[in-house]
Amino acid sequence: MGMIGRTCSLIRMQPPVIDNRGLLYLSGSVVPEDGADGYQTGCIFQHTDGGAGTAIYVNEGSVTSCAFNALHSETGPIVLDGVTTDDAIQITGTYTTGVEISGTVETGISVGNCSTAGITVESDDDKVAGYNAIYSHIDTGGVTGWNAGRVTASRFKVTLDGSGNVGNVSAIWGGLNSGGTYTGLGQATCAAFEVVTTHVGSHPTAILYLTSAPGTSASHATMPYLVFAENATGTGSNILFEVGSAPAGYTCTVGAGTLYHAETLQIKVNGNARYLPMSTAQTSFTTAYPIILTTTDPATATNGIYSNLVETATWTGSITPLRCRNTITTAAAGGNCYGGWFNMLFDSGAAPTGLGLSCGLYVEAGSNVASTGVSSVLMATLLGDADGGITASPILTLADASTLKTAVVMEFGFNAGGTLLGTAADVTTVAFRTGGNAASNIQFKQGLRVMCNGAYYYMGLIAEGDWQND
Repeated sequence: MGMIGRTCSLIRMQPPVIDNRGLLYLSGSVVPEDGADGYQTGCIFQHTDGGAGTAIYVNEGSVTSCAFNALHSETGPIVLDGVTTDDAIQITGTYTTGVEISGTVETGISVGNCSTAGITVESDDDKVAGYNAIYSHIDTGGVTGWNAGRVTASRFKVTLDGSGNVGNVSAIWGGLNSGGTYTGLGQATCAAFEVVTTHVGSHPTAILYLTSAPGTSASHATMPYLVFAENATGTGSNILFEVGSAPAGYTCTVGAGTLYHAETLQIKVNGNARYLPMSTAQTSFTTAYPIILTTTDPATATNGIYSNLVETATWTGSITPLRCRNTITTAAAGGNCYGGWFNMLFDSGAAPTGLGLSCGLYVEAGSNVASTGVSSVLMATLLGDADGGITASPILTLADASTLKTAVVMEFGFNAGGTLLGTAADVTTVAFRTGGNAASNIQFKQGLRVMCNGAYYYMGLIAEGDWQND
């Protein structure tokens, strides 16, 4: 046994193959540069100036071109700083958990500069129990509060600071491919979010929160918060979204002040409750009836459409809670056309035992400000500057389509409702005034042209005080 053999025997190691050139072990404060010659594959370098995760290096290159990579320590990070077209870390076989990170770390896994995917999890086996490709759980424990930073189980961020043409960019992309035939299937979704609250008096802000940071480009103002798109070549979906999942047993709360009530959905705008009307039949939303509001048996005051504008500052132009406009641009024959249509009808059933005011259109206007009054309660204006029969268009038409015909064409003061006109001489709501002129024969010198059943008549006009009691 030579000197090398005796020495190796004392330190309990196998004698090296001295015919192969290159070092097997070395130490120093500087890690050999990649590509250097003279280090056998597997050569160990002790980094005397290293630390956790950078104390021991192994040459994973060749004797002519070395590549020293740090060995992982139990408390230090795994650092893979090499160039390879293969997977940096590959886990094969059957494991309960592929990678588990516990304890206190600043960053569990940091991946950068990957050409295809930072982390890929694949499983081809049939899963008969709960399975999570990636599971992240943060337990705040007994922490009573934290600073303004976020506590996020998963956070994804994409920064675009280049130029030129790019393809699709998504911070999160979820896909669900369903090609099998199942006799029973639970919930199958691309993404599922759940919030569980067990503490009385504490609730989350939202299950899903969408926010837009202020932008500086002009296109930022047209960016939608949510986009529903369908990329299907075959049979696509015919439902935009669902509120409550009856098959899963998760139905939404129904009732006044809740999510769903009287064919309306409750939302909030800047903290204020607002309601979206809905129709129970898809065919109700047609060109004839774009919006259908149906409420059966309302027990209290109900508004099909309610619009309220409050003005506390100076304004220009017209302020209108509800505006309807119908523009006709065709020269072809057509049916009826209206700027607005209001209808009130007592239909089948027993007559009401008690009834308040009933009318097809109710208009009211007034003032609670001294020396300030409205121009009128109702104003009808005829427009147009072309001679197309406009001179024969009445400003107001009173038609009777009933079978028995009414005996009253117009009423001043509503006696049944207790809203009577004033009768004093100086009351501004006086419709007709008597007395004052001793002349026995009154001559109408002015008149309004009206039409009754297609024939023209003239409604006489007299000066105030010229109407005689007799």
